[in-house]
Amino acid sequence: MFAGEATSQVRMFAGLRRDVWSAVEPELTGVRGDMNVFDAAIRKLAKDRAGVGKQALAFQVGLEKVASDFARGKPFATSG
Repeated sequence: MFAGEATSQVRMFAGLRRDVWSAVEPELTGVRGDMNVFDAAIRKLAKDRAGVGKQALAFQVGLEKVASDFARGKPFATSG
């Protein structure tokens, strides 16, 4: 559920001779453990055919925990 590339393109400078992109790569090492725990829990709920409400609540709790931990971590991102 949380898998994927964590790079976000944020800006492009276009010109006649070149295009220059800037990118930000969030630093996720501090929250990977929480992400894996909540991802496994959500997958188990789906496998056990738990109601959508339970799955949505688990996702909400997991997302809030990961976002909170991410906001407390430093640095937030590195330039790529």
